[in-house]
Amino acid sequence: ILLDEPFAGVDPIAVADIQSIIRQLAERNIGILITDHNVR
Repeated sequence: ILLDEPFAGVDPIAVADIQSIIRQLAERNIGILITDHNVR
C-alpha cells in the first residue's frame, strides 16, 4: 500500500485512527510505504 502524506490536514484523533489501521495492516504482513514531509 502506498500512502502519500496520509496525515496532511487531518485532526489528531483521525491521525491516531490512521496510525492504528497502519499498525493492523503491518501486523498482517501487508507492505506499506508512506511519504511524509514532516521534519523529525
